[in-house]
Amino acid sequence: MTAKIAAGSWVPTKAACEQLHISRFTLLRLKNNYCRLQGGTHWLRISPTATAPILWNIEAIRESMASWSTEKPETSNGQTLAAVNA
Repeated sequence: MTAKIAAGSWVPTKAACEQLHISRFTLLRLKNNYCRLQGGTHWLRISPTATAPILWNIEAIRESMASWSTEKPETSNGQTLAAVNA
């Protein structure tokens, strides 16, 4: 079975943070906590171990970030701010 990997520029974590102008903590939080970054599209491990270095697809991450700019912000209970203010 062959996995499909997204085309693009794959860089290590430090370079990704510099190019995206975000911290390492924010990048990993987008991957782990918010599930905004998907394996094989936005990131990949260079070996099968849990502690393996991660490479990041800068172009794919920027595309996702651009789409987040058009999303309506949500409150902690899942309502959009427009609905709360109405």
